[in-house]
Amino acid sequence: MQTKPECDLIMKGGITSGVVYPFAVTGLAKRYRLRGVGGSSAGAIAATLAAAAERRRQASPNSDDDSGFAQIEAIGRELPLSMRNLMQPTPAFKGLFELLLAFVSTPKEGTSKLSRIIMAAASLCLVPLYLGSVVVVAGAAAAIGLSDFGWLVAGLIAGPGITIVLAAIILGRLIFKELPANRFGMLPGITQDPDKGPGLTDWLADNIDLVAGNVDGDGMPADPLTVGQLEAVGIEIAAMTTDVTSQRPFQLPLQSAHHFFSKADFDALFPARVVKYLVGNAQPLDATEEGGPDDLYPLRIGKDFPVLLVARLSLSFPGLIQAIPLWRRDYQLKTAAGDDGLWRRCVFSDGGISSNMPVHLFDSWLPRRPTFGMAFAAWDPDRHGNERVRLLQRSLQSTDLPTPPIPGVVAFFFAMFNTAKDWQDTLQLGLPGFAERTVEVRLDESKEGGMNLEMPPETIDSLVELGREAGEKLLNEFDLKENRWRRAMSVLPELESGLEAYAAAYRERPVGTDAMSYAELLTQYEQKTITAATKTWREETLAPFAERLAEVGDDVTAARDDSNLSTVQDGPRPAQDASVRLLAEADRRPRSREASSGTGS
Repeated sequence: MQTKPECDLIMKGGITSGVVYPFAVTGLAKRYRLRGVGGSSAGAIAATLAAAAERRRQASPNSDDDSGFAQIEAIGRELPLSMRNLMQPTPAFKGLFELLLAFVSTPKEGTSKLSRIIMAAASLCLVPLYLGSVVVVAGAAAAIGLSDFGWLVAGLIAGPGITIVLAAIILGRLIFKELPANRFGMLPGITQDPDKGPGLTDWLADNIDLVAGNVDGDGMPADPLTVGQLEAVGIEIAAMTTDVTSQRPFQLPLQSAHHFFSKADFDALFPARVVKYLVGNAQPLDATEEGGPDDLYPLRIGKDFPVLLVARLSLSFPGLIQAIPLWRRDYQLKTAAGDDGLWRRCVFSDGGISSNMPVHLFDSWLPRRPTFGMAFAAWDPDRHGNERVRLLQRSLQSTDLPTPPIPGVVAFFFAMFNTAKDWQDTLQLGLPGFAERTVEVRLDESKEGGMNLEMPPETIDSLVELGREAGEKLLNEFDLKENRWRRAMSVLPELESGLEAYAAAYRERPVGTDAMSYAELLTQYEQKTITAATKTWREETLAPFAERLAEVGDDVTAARDDSNLSTVQDGPRPAQDASVRLLAEADRRPRSREASSGTGS
């Protein structure tokens, strides 16, 4: 059997836009072995299913079992039609959810958006409408009985006023009291109405295991598929989530062992079999005297992290799908006994808040295999014509970015929000070595993808075909040699520039009477923080390595000063706004608190 070439795949978030992914994934899988799969939000859902299918294929005796991908295609046909039933709000939010759908969904033929909004609002505010109507009728009756039309006027004023006030109270209670109490979302994910079938999380949990072939003797899912089971056959999965309490992103699966979960919370958010696995044989921690609940359990991390949690922690769309609460100690707060660390609840929400198109996942300076990206953009007929799917053939400059109008205050604030959360992804996606491996699917946002939970069959079929086309574009138009060449030409000049600056800083002494150069600092300074850095290691390992790097930088400076020599930076290179720098990672390198404050760096 011929070995398939390998690839990675990153998919952008977009709620219902994710119906594009199934056939794009299966198209790629016919030619490639998926080694790294990731995304955010809806992209994370697609990533978990794709990883599960690849796990089934690689776990088969001949690595040729494509039945998991066949199941993904079946899911791709069925999911759009059942999506509305998967979105099951808690009873308290049924009315508000229907009102939200009325605002964001395209009305069915023969109905108007306004009429649906009015009906949904009326259903949500039945009691206020009833009481308001009673007041109006009472005013009319009094006017007739007393022959005083002032009562009618009073009823016509008071009735609607009472309705508006009571409706505002109901909405205010739902938004400002019930929403926080329900983890800032209307949909918990687990089944609320069995007559409609499973809820989103229940559906996803079962399908991940079924697609992966992770079932018991009766063909039923048992313990959930884990990251370790993927790694055992050479598959890496990654997604983004956002800890809005700590105001930082995390990369999934979590690697640092400092998060705990409350069983009561997880019982309301995950299937019982998943919670049973997460609890295992651990005993609950009663943290009530230190600011926490009485049922805390350590969250499984790394290889033991369930694949389901990779998706669920990434897709908690604010206000719609409930956030996932995890607990950790805040060591800047002291307990009543004076010890460091009170327990605090951290709310994990949508990965798209921090990175909706995490094109940086699986990245390296010089990639050995393609990392494909699938992204969404707004379709503009004036700009794009009839081209709905495009594989970029060159990197993008700032002048290539679209300039949509901002017609009012609401649009202005949405533009600010989207800029704050997406600017890094947007600019990263346009760089050489990134742009030409990313296929862009352009959607008519008025009726396709996004929050359009009730798309008609013809719209769904259109999106499915766009997904097929996206997969075919990557298969037929992507040029791996050209992609690697551009990436090398992007990285090497920046490395050379950085080493030249490094050499200058390494040799020179800062202004000051007792200042050391870095060459002296690395071996002579009596440092206090990294206690494992012995004198022998500093002199025999650290300093020689630093010196070799500086010598490369010296060579660059010498070449720049010699008119007969040239540098990489002086040669042909792509136009780009980028540099090589030290960046913080999102929970990829677990370190204990003791290491970070004592022997760590």
